[in-house]
Amino acid sequence: MLDRLLPLVTRPGSTRLASVLRILLAMMAFTRFGAQLLPFEKLTPLNWVVGFLFYLFGLLMLFGVRSRLSTGLFGLVLLFVYYGYGYWLGRTSLYHHHTYMIVVPTVLLALSPCGGSFSVDRWLEVRRSRREGVPAPMEQGDNWVLWLIGFQIVMSYLFGAWDKSHLGFLSGDRMEHYFAHLYFGSDTPDFIGYHWLMMATAIMTVAWEYALVVLLWVRKWLWWVIPANMLFHGIIHYTLPVVTFTPTMWALMLVFIDPDDFHRFLDEIMGHTPSGSTASASESASGS
Repeated sequence: MLDRLLPLVTRPGSTRLASVLRILLAMMAFTRFGAQLLPFEKLTPLNWVVGFLFYLFGLLMLFGVRSRLSTGLFGLVLLFVYYGYGYWLGRTSLYHHHTYMIVVPTVLLALSPCGGSFSVDRWLEVRRSRREGVPAPMEQGDNWVLWLIGFQIVMSYLFGAWDKSHLGFLSGDRMEHYFAHLYFGSDTPDFIGYHWLMMATAIMTVAWEYALVVLLWVRKWLWWVIPANMLFHGIIHYTLPVVTFTPTMWALMLVFIDPDDFHRFLDEIMGHTPSGSTASASESASGS
């Protein structure tokens, strides 16, 4: 029974995808939280300590120095910022689903082989192998935690859609409020169909978010689902002040891609031979 269940929960494959995600999430965290944790922002010992640890562990995570440990410690700092500053101290800009989608995936990423590629850790491993005259370790690891990050993503879409599933949003009134606040003021456009356009936009937004809960798990559809979703978030980013939410969700779409497919794609665009991919190397080893 265990032999049948393990393939369903494990995800062995290339470490490149988790490593790229490590870099992207570190940059998202710096962009979203960094300015608020500088020493002159809050002249208190607590802010100085939190800010110092934020930049220390964040830089170690970004460059991949003891990648899993530094990512885990950086995640703990982000949890303190999210709950401590955001929830308990009432800094609502830090306690939001936009920030949640940076904090929780970072914590979970510490359980992945996020330092197996594109990191100081990998560079040191390769140098050590060269000195010892042995092949460098393969860029392989168990990416099971990517399933958990994916689950967090689809839950954010599910409950985001559920939160909008009421007449106030589906009627288009909330959309009209957004555009009146940001663009038109009290001069609501009077062209025919404006209200119906807002209603259609609201309904399609909710329908798409519900659909993503299923579509993102169907691998054969990802070739169009991910670009369509990136366009969806791009339109939101261009029209509404969502700050880092759009690039964060763009980055997180990686978790739904097969790690070995991602590895082969990087090999292809860099002009490497197919034998450079982890899958091909594994096949060669098994066939010899």
